[in-house]
Amino acid sequence: MAQPRLNQHTIATCRQSWHRIAMKSEADPNLESAIEALYRVFTTRPPHAIDGCPCCIENRGVDVLLVTPLRELAGEDLGSYVSGLFFTVGSELDFRYLLPRIFDLAAASPSESHYPEIVLRKLALAGWSKWNGVEQQAITSFVMAWFENALRRDLELSLQGFEIADSESIICGGALAEMQLAPFVARLRQSDVREVRGVIEKRLVANEQSAFWEEIPEQLREFRKRMGN
Repeated sequence: MAQPRLNQHTIATCRQSWHRIAMKSEADPNLESAIEALYRVFTTRPPHAIDGCPCCIENRGVDVLLVTPLRELAGEDLGSYVSGLFFTVGSELDFRYLLPRIFDLAAASPSESHYPEIVLRKLALAGWSKWNGVEQQAITSFVMAWFENALRRDLELSLQGFEIADSESIICGGALAEMQLAPFVARLRQSDVREVRGVIEKRLVANEQSAFWEEIPEQLREFRKRMGN
């Protein structure tokens, strides 16, 4: 499968947006609980090896992923693996083992991780919709807790006069993971987050939403329709 093709302008837009919240998240009991559930549900032994393209595998630094305790893996340890996952390196087996740590860093320490869209897209590539119900529920609960955490930070910034809605990156990531958009939109329609909803609506009108929507135009059309744009 080919890598997503995004032009330099749209990539820059994503970087500028997500950089605003590239900081360690404040304590969030619901998010922490959802992350712990991932570690519990996906508990498994490290794989014996991580396979990949012969010409690329040596540059992916996968050895450290097999010998370092899962919770001690840093973003720099996982970075090359995540970027190449399902393209030049990795399989469903090793992804399932590393999934809790990948998602943990993405949500709790975004400066150490890839964009939400990149991380969540791996779920679709792994075929997570065919995983068992307990696993699917753990992932769904995590994504919604992550989304709620991002909404809270967006609201805090709005009180300071910033029109920021980085929670939209998680919505886009969810769409890339082939999750239903309805729960995200339903949350945005609640009165306590109307400021964030307004920012997202402005982005849609100005066509300044996450650049990763370019990869899923049908879902973007659905999102626009549900948001009333």
